[in-house]
Amino acid sequence: MTSRGTVTNEFSTTRPNVRGTVAMAKLGGDPNSATSQWFINMGNNSANLDAQNGGFTVFARVTAPGMVVADRIAALPNVNAGSPFTELPVVNWQVGTPVLRSNVVRITAVTEFPALQTDSDKIFNYLEAAYPQYLAPSQGSPGEALGYVYRYYSGSNAYVGTKDGKVWYLVPAISSDVNELGTMADWLAAAQAAGY
Repeated sequence: MTSRGTVTNEFSTTRPNVRGTVAMAKLGGDPNSATSQWFINMGNNSANLDAQNGGFTVFARVTAPGMVVADRIAALPNVNAGSPFTELPVVNWQVGTPVLRSNVVRITAVTEFPALQTDSDKIFNYLEAAYPQYLAPSQGSPGEALGYVYRYYSGSNAYVGTKDGKVWYLVPAISSDVNELGTMADWLAAAQAAGY
């Protein structure tokens, strides 16, 4: 991608570097050095990235299904192909052979979605970032059944849903009971405090 010059840093504590967010890359010691390079936060990096070099500007969020793809890319082997590609994810590459274009993972298109519309989305996204060990990866868009709006997490075979102003969870392998996590108002307040 052709650079159009540097971008003034727009870091905000309301948009922390948590799992699934997309932030601008920049040079060390220069908060206003971002150009055309960016990265996806694969975990909660707010304690580190929000506090250094003026904070790293978050400008987008990967959808839950998109994070499944990002997790797959993160699990690929990395090779050092020389600066600046010292940790380049590759596919179908053999040690000792040159890294070809067909070996490199490329993002060829990005789709911009409208801002999150529902309180349930904000709560689900916050919970996914706060508890990735239990709530990753989400499969598809939220579903609706029996009055619940929910997301399913294949990694833990769990459901998180909202209904009647409360947040609920179900883990069929443990129990067939749907259990309350708290009020939507409380979880929404926590999500909004974290920038969701």
